[in-house]
Amino acid sequence: MLDRNEGTQGAPVPGLYNLRSTGNWKAAGGIIAPGRLYRSDSPARLDAAGAAALGALGIDLIIDLRSIEEVESASYEFPGIRRTGIPVELLNPTAALTTERTLGDLYASFIDRCGPMIITALRTIAGHDQGAVLVHCTAGKDRTGIVVALALLAVGTPRAEVVRDYAATHANLSGAWTKIILDSLLIDAASLPSNVVEIVNGSPAPILEALLDRLDLEHGGAAGYLLSHGFDDDDLNALRARLVTTTAATSKGTS
Repeated sequence: MLDRNEGTQGAPVPGLYNLRSTGNWKAAGGIIAPGRLYRSDSPARLDAAGAAALGALGIDLIIDLRSIEEVESASYEFPGIRRTGIPVELLNPTAALTTERTLGDLYASFIDRCGPMIITALRTIAGHDQGAVLVHCTAGKDRTGIVVALALLAVGTPRAEVVRDYAATHANLSGAWTKIILDSLLIDAASLPSNVVEIVNGSPAPILEALLDRLDLEHGGAAGYLLSHGFDDDDLNALRARLVTTTAATSKGTS
């Protein structure tokens, strides 16, 4: 199990519940370099100490995948850290608590509708050649989870590692984070149907496995999906150059 703030090199960020770094996992031609790509829940609630902790990790670019409505309701700005918004609405927040759709339905729709946004996010990661990048949405599990999974799979990280990283999110969100979110909406968790609870904080490995099976069947894998939506060989090479190293790096946010 990957715990909250694992991989942050001894510098946890107060106020984040689902923060972790990719790094030191196998990849084609080497390993994923630590300290280059992070993922988390929304940092909009961070105070000055939390923002400073992000900077201490070497993070100087944030890719925000929240919808326009989500950003308007909880905006942020941190000194020395640039935010790039790539708005994606997975499910309208107003409808989220009453929907009959499943998490698997939402993922299938995301893959079908949001190829251009995924490509933009991965190109942004690949093109950032100095500090570290943080990718987030609201929970850091669905939009963030799929974007990070596709980035890692495209550069040769074993599927089992990618699925394990995705599945770790539920333990990070199922306690205090879920209470904060539901309390803010005046919602009792016990009143929610099981499909909605899963949408709020679930990250079951079989859900991502099913999505990846579909990508394998229809596109020959994650890289094939990206290529079919406008990524090219130069983009893949740039992503590999950004994320993969032949030796374990120790410095934060640097090559």
